[in-house]
Amino acid sequence: MNVFQMHLVEKQTMKLLNSIATTKDESVLNAVRGVIDTTLTEADVPRFIIDDVLVVKERPQLEPFMTFVKLNVEPFPDVSEQVVKRLWKKDKKVKPPKVTDPLVTFVSWDDTTTRSRYFVYEQEGKLVGVKGVLSMEKRQGICALCQQHKDVSLFTTKEKGDIEGTYKTYSQYICADTMSCERNIDSAEKLQSFMETVRSKMR
Repeated sequence: MNVFQMHLVEKQTMKLLNSIATTKDESVLNAVRGVIDTTLTEADVPRFIIDDVLVVKERPQLEPFMTFVKLNVEPFPDVSEQVVKRLWKKDKKVKPPKVTDPLVTFVSWDDTTTRSRYFVYEQEGKLVGVKGVLSMEKRQGICALCQQHKDVSLFTTKEKGDIEGTYKTYSQYICADTMSCERNIDSAEKLQSFMETVRSKMR
């Protein structure tokens, strides 16, 4: 089971708990459970996890349930100094982050000196890196990465153009809080779509 599935399980469990809190109509709740069952099944969540989601009834059950779910999740690969040097060969000062929670969909960190934000994500079994500059200005808007309404800042990637002295840039608004952003991503497609769009603009 991967971290994307873990996030989806938590969201769907919260959806059920919110429904239980707002209605006592069992036909409505059974309909919600049916939608949740389909959503998690289509995401290839293990059947035993789905069955446990569908019997959750009270909010205090959420934390111990998610603790159990996490025991079945594969952690993110180690982002070592060797990995970082391979991803950013020209950036001699970049250092790997201290990852305190390996159950993430990507690893990201900021360099406050250069206002750079680094991303490391996994694609087809390999670690891939994306780097850009994050504006200090915040505004309310939709994050292009997690697609949630949050405090966002402009993230801009920049590469040398084909003509000497020119550059190619690409900008999108993303969450100012990278940890909040990561927790809202519940599909690999959502993450890779954003990252590959950024990378394709730089080619």
